[in-house]
Amino acid sequence: MKRKEERLPFFGFSFVFTGTTVASREELTARVRELGGRVVLSVSGVTTFVVAGEDPGPSKLKKALHLNTKIISEQDFLDLSKDFIVQPSEVKRSKTESSKEKWIDKYQPTAFAEMVGNKQTLSQIKTSILSMTRKPLMITGPPGTGKTLAVYLAAKELGMPLIEYNGADHRNRAEINIIKSLSTQKTLGKDIQMHKNKMILLEEIENMGNSDRGGLNEILNLFKETKVPVILTVNDKSDPKIKSIIGQCKVLTLFKIDTRTITNFFKKIIEQEKIDIPENTLVQVATSCGGDLRYGINTLEYLSKKKTITKSDIAALSKHLTATNLFDITRDLFSPSISPAKKLGVYFEDPTLSLPMVFENYLEGTVASVADIADSLSLADTVESRIFYNSESSLFPVAGYFTAIRPKLRLSSRIQFTKCLGFSSKLKKNQRLQLRLASHLATAGVFGGWSLVYPLYVIGSALGSKTISPAKNSEYIASLQLDKEDTTTLLATTQSAARPSQFKYTKTWEF
Repeated sequence: MKRKEERLPFFGFSFVFTGTTVASREELTARVRELGGRVVLSVSGVTTFVVAGEDPGPSKLKKALHLNTKIISEQDFLDLSKDFIVQPSEVKRSKTESSKEKWIDKYQPTAFAEMVGNKQTLSQIKTSILSMTRKPLMITGPPGTGKTLAVYLAAKELGMPLIEYNGADHRNRAEINIIKSLSTQKTLGKDIQMHKNKMILLEEIENMGNSDRGGLNEILNLFKETKVPVILTVNDKSDPKIKSIIGQCKVLTLFKIDTRTITNFFKKIIEQEKIDIPENTLVQVATSCGGDLRYGINTLEYLSKKKTITKSDIAALSKHLTATNLFDITRDLFSPSISPAKKLGVYFEDPTLSLPMVFENYLEGTVASVADIADSLSLADTVESRIFYNSESSLFPVAGYFTAIRPKLRLSSRIQFTKCLGFSSKLKKNQRLQLRLASHLATAGVFGGWSLVYPLYVIGSALGSKTISPAKNSEYIASLQLDKEDTTTLLATTQSAARPSQFKYTKTWEF
């Protein structure tokens, strides 16, 4: 029996593209691979077709004529491939116990060398952090390219404690002043040398200063006074809000990860998971994620749970490759002049964030209109939950209807970015800190999952007690094997009246 790839129409065909084409080179390459063919860079005796766009390379055409290789136009190629429909791909699994851990966490790199794509730029990050000029480092690039992860891994490998702030949570002058006070402290302790400094990460910097315009000015002052490395992440370096900041920084840009690199990473995942998915299907999924590896891994995990994967399944989850940004999408969703059919298309530009953006920006009017909009968005949220938790991708149009078509939307004011991602980031950070606290308490003999809640509140109450001296509580903290970060987490979790600065710390945990 022939393998799946051998039954594809372009199996054994080799293509060379030359010149400027209407469709992007990545789209044309993906179509060839989807149909079982391969794309090479130079013409040889085994090349099946040379596809020539405008201003093709003379040397490639000359060699193709010499070897009697068939030369076709871009339109000829599209005509050749348009009638071929790839049959659904069967997902085959080995009979092994599947892990409940999400793939995005399971296959997250744990070392700098394991990161995918942008190798040359990534190699400059650690060098820039160690630079004694202390010029702030700004890492820009679209979502899913590894900006935040790169900083975490750099901090880990350099042995630098990382202090993280998210632009969705820390926006105004007062909050940024707190960051500034931390950044002017050279070390965390007298025994930590200059190369062991902490470093500060400011995420989503384009969202800082929205509620207080003085926030951006405070960031500029932070740059002047800082004695520790400051790293900023930005999705779009052309955002006018960061115009005053970008000139003060060393800028490194991470680009969208190419389809081939993502496909190769997918192959490693399905090999580890003992799942058999044809390579042409992996190429389609890689193409659909628009260079966002995080999005691609989530999509692949979702599709791998199905018995078969069709092209329409992939298209429904596709992160469309358009120049439209999230703010343009939101503006179109609120526009009264756009037809319902077009609004539905706009919703599909980014179906995962359209609902949060609408929720963040709709104008409240009469009680009746607010109730109607809230009811519609609530239904949209219910439908999206079924899509993502029950794998019912056919419901995406229904979610789009309740998000953008049914409610009579009016824009409240200037478009604001959704706070939900900031809340999500903050939640993950708190979970990480609480796991750290639990592991350190375990070394002192305090164990438990849910059973740990009571001991935490007992400890928090003791630390906040006015009848126990700070010196005694400092001894208590030392006996529990806690450092300042653990104590800060504990006091915040239990809402204790005590402050971390009240105590002395003798324990220092490695990063």
